[in-house]
Amino acid sequence: MNHFFKVAIRNIIRNPVYSFINILGLTIGFTSALLILILIIHEINYDHFHEHAENIYRIGLDLKSESLSLNLPLAMTPLGPELKREYPDITGYTRISKPRTTTLLSFEEKKFYEDGLLYVDSGFFKTFSFELVRGDPDKVLKLPYSMLLTEETAKKYFGNQDPVGQSIMLNNQYHFTITGLVKDPPNNSHFSFTSLGSFATLYEWQGSMGNWAGNINYYLYVRIQPGTTADELFTMTDELIQKNAGESLSMAGRQLTPIITNITDIYLHPATMGELGKSSSAQYVRIFLAIALFILVIASINYMNLSTARSVNRLVKWELKKYPVLINHCSDYSSLASQSFYAWLYLCYPCCS
Repeated sequence: MNHFFKVAIRNIIRNPVYSFINILGLTIGFTSALLILILIIHEINYDHFHEHAENIYRIGLDLKSESLSLNLPLAMTPLGPELKREYPDITGYTRISKPRTTTLLSFEEKKFYEDGLLYVDSGFFKTFSFELVRGDPDKVLKLPYSMLLTEETAKKYFGNQDPVGQSIMLNNQYHFTITGLVKDPPNNSHFSFTSLGSFATLYEWQGSMGNWAGNINYYLYVRIQPGTTADELFTMTDELIQKNAGESLSMAGRQLTPIITNITDIYLHPATMGELGKSSSAQYVRIFLAIALFILVIASINYMNLSTARSVNRLVKWELKKYPVLINHCSDYSSLASQSFYAWLYLCYPCCS
């Protein structure tokens, strides 16, 4: 091993330009491929941080009519509570509503427009694994006009004060009580937030929201028991939809079919419209993977070509030294090259015969 290492160092010293070009090309190729692979790993690991990610699903709807076909990530308002009530395989659910415009939050003299406010059910922390820093996960979002802030948002409004129990105003109209603090969501979550308001507040503003056929405005995530399959969840959901909305949908000439998507698949397989947060495409991941492999192949071929050319050059010089008579009888470089070529053929002939 030491011998090979010494030979390598000696060759680098003797041929610094050639060695620099060869090593630099290989390094750039492998580094580029490695960076692309890191990006790919980040992309395919979205939402895997949830403890029960394999059992968390989003329920969307495939809406079809004679003139319309939509793949929606939304569900009707009563579906979540009804699933939890009817089927013991549903261990938790949460509906999520995102305001269509930015909201103004204010505390004393501090006022900021926020686009990271989400309204969620009290089962939010039973469904997901976002870390609650302060507060009881069963109570913090139970009452209307309750709100959680991320640590970064709390610091922006309250500085070093304890925000829990304080009141913050929304849109200069509604007073919300800060009931807890939640850790800022990871970057590899397909949706993010800066504050969480209780979904019960929406009932205060909009009433019962019990329309099965028309109130399709909210994202619905459910957590199922281990061992329950996505097909079984589809059957449960479809039964409830047909039972409660089938007749009215039929009269309107529409058809609703549930779409069951595991949370780890949402980022790379988004709905056709209306996603809650970030999304990408599995096609992009495949393209980046192909680019990384292409770079590796090109870098390797380039390295082998340069190394082979250098080896051939050294071998030709060595063979010419074995036949000095060729050099003495060559009047110019073209003659020398010709004689070298014939000498090469003469050397190779025994191996080929």
